[in-house]
Amino acid sequence: MNHQVAVTHRSARLGEDSIHEDNERRLSQSRMPSVPNINQDSSEDALPSSDPLVDSERNEKVASVPTILNPDKRNSLLRTVQRFWRHSWVPEIVSYVLASVTFTGLVILLHLYQGKRLPEWPLGITINAMVSILTLVIKAGLALVLSEGLSQLKWQFFMVKDRVLMDMEDFDSASRGPWGSFQFLFKVENDGRKSETKRAWLRFMTWVLPRSHNLAIYFAKSAALLTLLVFILDPFTQQVLQFEYCSFIHPTIKADITRTNSYILDNTNVLGGAIDLRMAVAINTGLNNPPRADYGVYREEHQVAANANAAASLVETTCETGNCTFDLFSTLAMCHTCDDITTLIIKLPDTPPGKDIFTLPQDPQAAIATNISVGAFPSLTDDEDGNNGTDWRYFHALAYKRGKLLDQARNVFSLLTLNLGPFYYFNESVAISPSAVLCTISPCVRTYSSFMVNGTLRELEIKRVLMPVLVGNVTDGSYQLVTSSIPNGTGWIDCEAHSEPGPGLVKVAAENVDNTVPINSTHESQFPPIFYPEQCVWTYGMRSPSAIGAEAIRQMQNLQVASFPTAIYPDGVIRLEGVPEGTLTSTNLWRLGDASFNTTDKFMSDFADTITARIRAAGSDPGTGQVHVSATCIRVNWAWLSFLATTMALTLLFLAVLIIVHASEGTAKQNWKSSSLAVLFCSVDDRIRRSTTARQSRDDIFEVARVTRARLVENDNDGTATFVSGDGSG
Repeated sequence: MNHQVAVTHRSARLGEDSIHEDNERRLSQSRMPSVPNINQDSSEDALPSSDPLVDSERNEKVASVPTILNPDKRNSLLRTVQRFWRHSWVPEIVSYVLASVTFTGLVILLHLYQGKRLPEWPLGITINAMVSILTLVIKAGLALVLSEGLSQLKWQFFMVKDRVLMDMEDFDSASRGPWGSFQFLFKVENDGRKSETKRAWLRFMTWVLPRSHNLAIYFAKSAALLTLLVFILDPFTQQVLQFEYCSFIHPTIKADITRTNSYILDNTNVLGGAIDLRMAVAINTGLNNPPRADYGVYREEHQVAANANAAASLVETTCETGNCTFDLFSTLAMCHTCDDITTLIIKLPDTPPGKDIFTLPQDPQAAIATNISVGAFPSLTDDEDGNNGTDWRYFHALAYKRGKLLDQARNVFSLLTLNLGPFYYFNESVAISPSAVLCTISPCVRTYSSFMVNGTLRELEIKRVLMPVLVGNVTDGSYQLVTSSIPNGTGWIDCEAHSEPGPGLVKVAAENVDNTVPINSTHESQFPPIFYPEQCVWTYGMRSPSAIGAEAIRQMQNLQVASFPTAIYPDGVIRLEGVPEGTLTSTNLWRLGDASFNTTDKFMSDFADTITARIRAAGSDPGTGQVHVSATCIRVNWAWLSFLATTMALTLLFLAVLIIVHASEGTAKQNWKSSSLAVLFCSVDDRIRRSTTARQSRDDIFEVARVTRARLVENDNDGTATFVSGDGSG
């Protein structure tokens, strides 16, 4: 009686609408089993039961309801939302959308930091940690879809045909995680009947063969496979991040490199032709020990050879990290030109066989004799026995000034070389091919592209313009060039001419602009003066180029490489026949008889680069650049992300097919998924119940489940969900 009263009081809390809804749901359902809505207050009273006593008490309880209470509208709406959430696929769809949004965020994050240095986030959070967090969210979203999908397939399978009860355990285990899913993949379908002839391999083949009733199990196994793929996502997403050394421009530290718009020798006697000590050292270095450019891998990239600054190691720079790029800049410099004049060589007539002598004609623009010669000459000095021998001159070079300053506007000095070739004794059968080269050194303006890598400066010459003499003021031997444009960072800016003087403007002659207007014989300007910005004006002053040329001529006045007959000569020197002799500079030019136009051109190029480095060091307005700081940068290997993208696409396909199949089978309300209460509210028939007892172990229950087939149906008596044992035919 107390129980009946309690039930009556509980039933009094129910509304009439909920009772009608329960009755209508029962009438509208087909033979498919159902579980009452246990979230409503009346759920425990609406449970189906196989006990007639409980049914009678429930009928009395319902009949004793005296009044109907209107529930709070807000609570009613909340219960409606909750019921919709539980009885639909919205949670799985929301979960997949969350995974998709997170995946999009992961792609955006990787794209933002592609090729950039490692971020410095608060609390020391690294980008690896962020990728791991995002991957974890994606895994959670996909895992929920697959777990709930496998759980729902468990009910679907038992609704459509007789299944071995062990399938319930297998599906449930697969929905819980990777280990159960791994076992589920290799599960061979068992019909629950013992057979001596149906061996394991035959059962395996019946599972593998694409029969129609196997499609459902294939679909479930695909979900188990996806569960395993989701489980191993982490190493694939971590492999997306690759790290490499890179550099970035420091925002505040700047680099600089020497350059200059003007140059005057640092010597009080410069008008007398003297040079300062540092320029003298530079000239000696350029002639006898010039630096060699080692561009390594950059040689092929920039196709450098002729345009590489060999003396870049002598250029002064400020670069704190040893890795800098400098803005394009121009500077005062020295340039060289070389011409092959082999065709001018003259072979002297009436020379004895095997003792040919070759000479060059006199240069009409030279103030000294330039008809240098090579070949076999009678020895001017007798040996100790009084016998005359033969002097062999293999190389002869002469440095000189071609004409006066007023006549040769672009010449500091010239070098004339005549080369007979490698050392050998003359005889009639040897074919001799002498060569000759004429080179000049002239003031100019060079434009460089410079960069420093690991402390080594590399410079590439972009442009050069030769300088004319300073028109209107030739007495001090000055040179001047005005350029109509100058480099500015990576581009060029125009230099605007002004007709009136002003701040920062320099008075120049039109003939000195871009070196395009011919200079007349008086060296006086034929045009009105104009004014240019000082950064566009380049000037050598106070006879500085002439002094540099004079010192170079002194060191290369008469360079020879020769051999003499074996003897002790009056100067006390013992000479051996066949051993060439010469000064350091001459042997450097001769290159053991391997001298050619290219080697001579390179010799003069190195000399000009070395002198230019010293001239640039005298400047007070250096070029600017950017300091590169080495760091660890991120490289995204997008191919590894395809594994995650494929897994997400297959999971979406699984969810879509599951929803469609579930809706098409008319079991929308039996959306029980992983709910354990659904199992509690299902019963088994007497035949199955008698197979187990409370004292049995888990293994005993498993043995029974492996040989017992059942199907989930609606009980004809009370509408409860019941597992009914089958004979295997369904």
